[in-house]
Amino acid sequence: MLLQLPLAQQRKLVEQLLDGSLMLLDACGTAKDALSQTKKCTQELQSILRRRRGAEGLANEVRKYLTSKKAVRKTICKALKNLKHMENKISKDGETGAVTSTLKQVEAVTISVLESLLSFISGAEAELKSSPW
Repeated sequence: MLLQLPLAQQRKLVEQLLDGSLMLLDACGTAKDALSQTKKCTQELQSILRRRRGAEGLANEVRKYLTSKKAVRKTICKALKNLKHMENKISKDGETGAVTSTLKQVEAVTISVLESLLSFISGAEAELKSSPW
């Protein structure tokens, strides 16, 4: 049990769990920002299509959309690397008690869900599936 450990070890475990939680919050923020940016660019693209401003306006809007999508994908890749690093760190940590073990399992499941969400947003899986190879 966590309370039976020496005070220094308790602090270390609590700080590790808090660091993990903060990294998960960062990943959630990244996912939220990526979704908002993608939604905004998609709405702007739809708007220009409805207004039919001509090929030049459409080309500019498509360029903006592709640039934005590339930036979002880059941010998501960085977040995915951080999540993978967290996942590896969790798997290397030893068992210390029921409470910390359960919290680490919750953290691992959350990481997995966020990885799936970020991969979906970035379109990485869709591109792999559409490849003829």
